[in-house]
Amino acid sequence: MKHLKYLYYLCLGSLIIGPAGSFATATPGLNIYLTDFTVGLICLYWITKISLAFKIIRDDNLSGYFFLFIAIGTLSLFLSPVEHSLSERFISSLYLLRYLAYFFVYITTVHLIKSKSLTVSELIKCLVFVGISLSLIGWLQYFLYPDLRNLYYLGWDPHYKRIFATYFDPNYLGLMMVFTIILLWTSSSPSPDRRGNSWGEVIYQWFSRIFVFITLMFTYSRSSYLALIVASLVYSIISKRIIYILVLLTLFTASILVLPRPGGEGVKLERIFSIEQRIDNWKLGVQIWKDYPILGVGFNTLRYAKNLYANDQSDLLSSHSGAGLDNSFLFVTATTGIIGLTAYLLLLYEVWNIGGLKLKLSLIAAIAHSLFLNSLFFPPVMIWLWILLGISQHGLKPGLSSYSKPGLYN
Repeated sequence: MKHLKYLYYLCLGSLIIGPAGSFATATPGLNIYLTDFTVGLICLYWITKISLAFKIIRDDNLSGYFFLFIAIGTLSLFLSPVEHSLSERFISSLYLLRYLAYFFVYITTVHLIKSKSLTVSELIKCLVFVGISLSLIGWLQYFLYPDLRNLYYLGWDPHYKRIFATYFDPNYLGLMMVFTIILLWTSSSPSPDRRGNSWGEVIYQWFSRIFVFITLMFTYSRSSYLALIVASLVYSIISKRIIYILVLLTLFTASILVLPRPGGEGVKLERIFSIEQRIDNWKLGVQIWKDYPILGVGFNTLRYAKNLYANDQSDLLSSHSGAGLDNSFLFVTATTGIIGLTAYLLLLYEVWNIGGLKLKLSLIAAIAHSLFLNSLFFPPVMIWLWILLGISQHGLKPGLSSYSKPGLYN
């Protein structure tokens, strides 16, 4: 058990390193994250405890929905109507294997909490530590390495004067900041009178919230802004306190007015170039689904299937976004068809049902964000949500009743 706990901490630490810890293989388009390596070690542990793993999975209500989607994804891959080489099918199967492996982060979270090797409070603090660490690294990057244009040849977008930290993408980093704000807001005590918090602790909590919020603003990520606004709106509705969304909108408006515009297209919130790109990307996803509506082109063969549609194929293999679409639901539909989308929506619905407040708000934020990027399949996002889902299994009843008293265990 001690070894599993250490591997789990290693996995959490890999979230701070993010895509900066990835390395390219000899196969074009195939990159391995440090998170993949740490999750792989966790899976190896469970292989040595296979009977216990089967018991946990068998007793878990969510597992059936998850493995249904895995089965459909596997079927879509091997029955793909698009011609692929053996190596292309193998590489595509690795993405499915990654998705399966990350499920064991959830299994591990449930097991460590139930065995009392870790507490919910400790896990929440670890996640907050990850978020604040990313914020600190982000500010160091902003002042010391503000220009990512020199790495364009490696497949990264040319971001300039935006905080992207170790993620090399301000949009995905922005979502991690939103996740952190949600945890800080729903876990922290607003006054020293609750749960015995001192004034120093309360000041630290408020400073952390403000610090992470400012970091979010300097990502200039509109999809991340929307994610936080939607999550705050939902929180205001279910808590029946409209003041939350009003305060947030006021803060957003004031922050946008004073945000610096040092130059470059990326810091222009009114920019339309990226919107036009996303619309073209969505059209491509819809076209692929229309051509292969039942089981799609296979999970995840998009990088190769795009060859049939893209006029400019020069960066399909080198680009870090070449294997996806700028919408997680379009990605699922294009690769696994309407059958796969149905299974995936059933999985999300079950996640929502058993989730506590923290997971529900984070899931809402991720879904809003995923309408513009493939966020739901981004490794750090998957790990974060699986951990929150595991936490939700600790003493919570399913359904919306967990909203009644927002707190640490929700």
